[in-house]
Amino acid sequence: MTLSSDSSEIRYPITVQRAMLMLPMYVVMTARVHGQISTEVLRNALEQVRHRHFLLGTRVEFNNDQTAYLTGANVPEFPVEVFQTKDQTKWQRLVEQYLATPFSLETGPLARFALVEGETSSHLIVSAHHVICDGISLGYLLRDILTVCGSPLTTLEPLPVPPRVTQETAITPLRIFWLRRWIIAKVWQAWDKKNIRFDTAMRDAMLERFFAANDEIDFHAGELSVPETDRLVARCHDEGVTVNSAVWAAVLSAQHRFLPRKRIQSTAGLARSLRPLLQPKVEDCFGFFAASMTFKLPYEPDLPFWHMARKAHTRIYQRLRKENPFQQLILEIVHPGLVDSLYFQKLGFIDENLSRRMLKVAHWHKEFYGCAITNVGRLNIPHTYGALTVEAAHGPVVYSDVNEKTIGVATVAGRLTLSMTTDGHRIPRATASRVLTEALQQLRSNI
Repeated sequence: MTLSSDSSEIRYPITVQRAMLMLPMYVVMTARVHGQISTEVLRNALEQVRHRHFLLGTRVEFNNDQTAYLTGANVPEFPVEVFQTKDQTKWQRLVEQYLATPFSLETGPLARFALVEGETSSHLIVSAHHVICDGISLGYLLRDILTVCGSPLTTLEPLPVPPRVTQETAITPLRIFWLRRWIIAKVWQAWDKKNIRFDTAMRDAMLERFFAANDEIDFHAGELSVPETDRLVARCHDEGVTVNSAVWAAVLSAQHRFLPRKRIQSTAGLARSLRPLLQPKVEDCFGFFAASMTFKLPYEPDLPFWHMARKAHTRIYQRLRKENPFQQLILEIVHPGLVDSLYFQKLGFIDENLSRRMLKVAHWHKEFYGCAITNVGRLNIPHTYGALTVEAAHGPVVYSDVNEKTIGVATVAGRLTLSMTTDGHRIPRATASRVLTEALQQLRSNI
């Protein structure tokens, strides 16, 4: 089934999120739910959320000038898988599978869903291409799906097409001086003359080569209890730090204990929500409203835990105050074909100096980050939906070959969870599991 004719005529330009369009950058979030969800009710809920959130049911179209946009025209139904199993790790293996399963850009849709029914609880899994959403979006999507699943007679109202991240919507626009604009314009002209294009077959071949090299994506999940989460929040308040800073201290301590001490581990990546920094207000729109920043965060083993948390807190907020969060707006004036080219260059499909240089500027040419964390915080969503109760939510889960560890943090239904992806070739699965377990234990033992 396709979208109605009015929304199918909308063309939503891809600009700041263009850097992720060709990447195998897929976001997954799961909700552990107590109660029964029928397949029929789930499909009804998915049809409703499809009409509520325009970007959810879209695909990509490319223009002759290599610009691209998202359209809801002629997009097939969502893929939905339902499993009944006694295997308590089935949902985790399915998350790993989704992280390694490409979406068809030009066919769509750019989202997929699964329900894993266990003996005492079920896992609802949502996965989408990062080009259409951020991690917080998946939290709101879970809320909307469960709203209908818990009360099947509910009708969800469609939301307006979300605003895009542009110089006009940013409350602190990016200043691009004339010399930089002139250089970028010259680079645009030089790249345009090459007339390099990446068709579907070439994109498929690139992704196949990527996943051949990244064929052991490991996913690990853990959580605090509700009382433990409450004590952590209270202790962070007393110590004058955020929960995010405490999580950083715990992860740094855990990796120091179990992983070889390498320079890379002090290079940190932090995702940042742009939702509070946009006009008009984004609120609970489904879309891509995120940015990232890079900073150094070395671990000092002689410091007590909360001293390290305060140091992380200071370092993070210094960086947040210093850097304009809208650095990615530079992509509005960079040739889209050059942006697309980076992983084709990295994986040997082309050999172009401009791509090579841009790849290094983006730090995507090699494993660069010791750890990258996305903390969506305490998501303001209910934990009861009729007869259904959300016990926990894990995510946002992302895999990146430039991160040694990628961690998602969320607090839903009063319970903080940690989710981590790693490359099993670089960190053995058992070792990665110990890192996550130790990080949670550090939090527990210091509250």
